[in-house]
Amino acid sequence: MDAHCVAPNICNGSGCSLKPIGATCTAAGECNSGFCAQGRCCDSACNGTCKTCALATALGTCSNVPSGTAPVVATQCVGTAATSCGLEGVCNGAGACRFWAAGTQCVPGSCTGSTLIPPRTCDGTGACRTVTSALCDPYQCASAMACKTACTPATMAMDCVAPNSCVGTSCGKLPITAPCTMNNQCNSGFCAQGVCCTTACAGTCASCALPASVGTCTSVPPGQDPLDQCMDQTAATCGTDGTCDGSGMCKKYASGVTCVAASCPNAATVQPASTCSTGGTCVKPATLPCAPYICSAGACKTSCASNADCQGPTYVCTGTTCGSATMVSVQLAARENAPTNQAVMPDFKLYNNGTTPIPLSEMTLRYWFTRDTAISQTAWCDFATLGGANIMLSFAAVSPARTNADYYFQVGFTGGAGNLAAGANTGNIQTRFSKDDFSVYNEVNDYSYVASTSFAVTTKVTVYRLGNLVYGTEPP
Repeated sequence: MDAHCVAPNICNGSGCSLKPIGATCTAAGECNSGFCAQGRCCDSACNGTCKTCALATALGTCSNVPSGTAPVVATQCVGTAATSCGLEGVCNGAGACRFWAAGTQCVPGSCTGSTLIPPRTCDGTGACRTVTSALCDPYQCASAMACKTACTPATMAMDCVAPNSCVGTSCGKLPITAPCTMNNQCNSGFCAQGVCCTTACAGTCASCALPASVGTCTSVPPGQDPLDQCMDQTAATCGTDGTCDGSGMCKKYASGVTCVAASCPNAATVQPASTCSTGGTCVKPATLPCAPYICSAGACKTSCASNADCQGPTYVCTGTTCGSATMVSVQLAARENAPTNQAVMPDFKLYNNGTTPIPLSEMTLRYWFTRDTAISQTAWCDFATLGGANIMLSFAAVSPARTNADYYFQVGFTGGAGNLAAGANTGNIQTRFSKDDFSVYNEVNDYSYVASTSFAVTTKVTVYRLGNLVYGTEPP
């Protein structure tokens, strides 16, 4: 019995001795090995980290604490959070504290925008491994931990990373002909004129957006300028007209386009309009004569209203036509030279002093007189070399009355009178007129009156061609 032995000896068989290895103890002096560790007589001091002599399978032998088991000494292997990847708070079975196991998450993963950062894990030796971020491109993040793998056009901005677009159900570059705003949106690498194009299409008058050739760089048709590349330099320069020519260049004003308007350098000539040449220069033509008309408002007149429209004095206005001036004169004689008579009897000869024949039907003569009393009058042709039937006589009141004339007696010709040849005269035209009551005329105050019975040139009988004064002086 142990009581028969002196402490710390115990009864061991038939004799007293110290406790053997493996026996329970409270102090080293109890053990024949001189070591009491972990309540057992131990073969060594067994005071290292994660060491024990109380292992059930090896009592008394200093052994490693099994992996995953807390150390005997509580201050050993103090545990830390998994986020540190430090000590787990247990032993590793090899005589040391165990770190958080490799693969233990120390930092959670994330996905922001289109950047995916995987979770970080411990390396098993106390460090939190670094990771490499990845792009979801061409997709956006689906969640904090994953990328999207499909898209819909309606949610393209949330599904795809710009400049990718949702084509079908996949994010990617746009095909040729698709609308675009940037080169990197297109799988061709070219966005031109708002569509994905086969080339950069950056030249003048070329477009990838023409309706008939969307996606292919094509010359803009003539007369158009959808890109506003061609300046209108105005026709005055014969330069570009603001449109394309159909061959990739800006079109010039066409040959024949007016670059300088026609003008009148003077009344006799016209400066025709200058026009653009095929080479793009403004060509000024030679001036042209306007005879027999004058130049007005940049053009030769083609009709006249008065002699002012003709190049006088060579030409005069006859009706509405400018022609050679009518060169005529009149000889007058009085068959009865008394100043007071019941009948006024003027005789006329009309001379053509020009170089061209004159149609007599265009001519009229006026004899200016005062009627003296308001009585109606009658006229007769007593004789005419041309034939009395070819002579027409009439009266007209002058209003307002002029000096020594309130009436005129007019002599005209029918078409049967023919033409008055150049250098010829009508021969004698004997006329007579009287008042219907045969009261006398006082011819002394008649503008056209002459007292001579012999023919003599007078300018007080006026001559008209188609109503235009061509000879003589009307009374003032």
